[in-house]
Amino acid sequence: MNKGAAGLFHVAGKERLSRWQIGELLAARWPQLNPKLEPGSIKDYAGPPRSADTSLKCAKAEGLLGRPLPGLSEWLKAHPEEAI
Repeated sequence: MNKGAAGLFHVAGKERLSRWQIGELLAARWPQLNPKLEPGSIKDYAGPPRSADTSLKCAKAEGLLGRPLPGLSEWLKAHPEEAI
């Protein structure tokens, strides 16, 4: 790893997920929270402008780490003991 690296690094995970998909994964993981997900579309959103795609490019961080970052699905499967 290059300890002299500098700059902005996006670190999120390799899996590209919508807000809905993230909600579904978290609701399935912690059903005791009684999640109530309601489908919606950015097209129907009436608030301040929001980006439809909030994914990040993590290649720079992965290159410095020398390994790929896990995706959320992969991380949840690998850490079943993690509590809320």
